[in-house]
Formats: sequence, structure tokens, C-alpha cells
Amino acid sequence: MPAEITMIETYDSAMILDQEENEWSQGWLKVYKRQRTVDLFKSESISTTEKFSSAFLSAPYEKALMEINATAAAVASTLCIDVEFSDDNSNWYENEDIESRNIQLQRGDGNRKLCVQCPVMAQYMRVKSIATAGTWTLTAKAILIT
Repeated sequence: MPAEITMIETYDSAMILDQEENEWSQGWLKVYKRQRTVDLFKSESISTTEKFSSAFLSAPYEKALMEINATAAAVASTLCIDVEFSDDNSNWYENEDIESRNIQLQRGDGNRKLCVQCPVMAQYMRVKSIATAGTWTLTAKAILIT
């Protein structure tokens, strides 16, 4: 007989006093593994103009796995994908982490499906993409985990 799942209700975050700074800041409960999938691009046409995914709250999570499905342009081209973070959902900064920094897909590589790991270090997250020529089709998701 399978064990019953215990249902509890608790807050996922709380205000914590930083005694050294004497200010309150938000802290996230990470006792249980949490997972969330965010659609970044759904079969979007990416050309020579920067295109941004919607920004989303990433603060409760520690890591992201980016699932990227790209259909190559018909001409010689490179698709560039950058993960960006923000502390205020207004000013954005490119991620400099080695694995997820400036992901580049070449036309010569053909259509690609790949996963890229990325640490989540800020309150908000989004993805920027641009092609050097032609039009790529991009579907991308972020799987966030605690």
C-alpha cells in the first residue's frame, strides 16, 4: 500500500533581519525541491534585431537548465543567445558564467537541440537572442530548480 503524501502549508519566503546591516531582506525556504518550467520563446522568428523573452521572478531558485531548440537560417548565420539577470526588473546584465555565456549556434551546425546549465543569482531573469543574418526559429524553456 503506498504511503499517503503529507500535505503541509507553509510560507515559501520570510523577511530575515541582517543584524550587521540592520535591515530586513527576503529569504527563500529551500527545504523541499521545487521545479518550475518557464517558456522563453515559442517558435519565435529571430533575425538581426535583438529579441527578449519575458522577464520572470527567479529569486526562489538556484539553478536553471535552458532547453534550446533552434532551426537554422537558410543563409550563413550565427544565432547568439545570452542569459540576462536583474535585481530590479529594469536594468539588465549579461551572465558571464562560462557554460551559459553567449551561446552561439552556427548555420553549418544545422538544426540544434541542446541543454545548457546556468546558475541563478539574481531576482529576475530573461533571455536575449539575435541572429547575424537570415531568420532562425527558436523555442526555448528554462527549467528552474531549488
